[in-house]
Amino acid sequence: PILLSILNQFPDLARVRLELARAYFLDENYTDARFHFELVKGGKDIPPEVVENIEIFLDAIRRHKNWSLSAGLNILPDSNVNQASGWEEECVTTPFGLLCRRLDDEKKSVGARFNATANHYLRFTRDFGLRSTVRFDMTEFGNRDYDDYTLSVASGPRYIFHFCEFSLHPTVEKRWMPGKQFNLAYGADLDAPKRLH
Repeated sequence: PILLSILNQFPDLARVRLELARAYFLDENYTDARFHFELVKGGKDIPPEVVENIEIFLDAIRRHKNWSLSAGLNILPDSNVNQASGWEEECVTTPFGLLCRRLDDEKKSVGARFNATANHYLRFTRDFGLRSTVRFDMTEFGNRDYDDYTLSVASGPRYIFHFCEFSLHPTVEKRWMPGKQFNLAYGADLDAPKRLH
């Protein structure tokens, strides 16, 4: 609480923020520790040896964490939720003459999009383990005709290098549109995030 109160008044004090990040790290609060380490690393006039020390902590955080969770919620005002073309009708020429049908007008609506992702990291050795991911995406409007839900599950090997990691995940994804199963897809995700200096 003392370090936080100091940073509330003087947010640019890198030394205090570093001490707070280390305290979070020792308390195994890796999410907050990483947040404050990254803030210091991105600051002005940070000596190279400090950045190198921060990288050691960030690398240790990646190796220690068992779970990561993320979620988001967006409001979606849509002026053409039914994806109408804007034309009044479409026509086809046949041997019996011109056949036309009236097209839907553009429909406006306000919806919401929610997504959530959970990752679990199972370690077999210091550098090698298994990463499993569950992701849920939901887009919903007042009219169920335009709802879109996706659930995906993935699991595969994960290898940690210094400054980066590598994961390969066989993936199963199921999608519902609108309210009925739309498809079932299989694939693989390759994930290789790297921190840039």
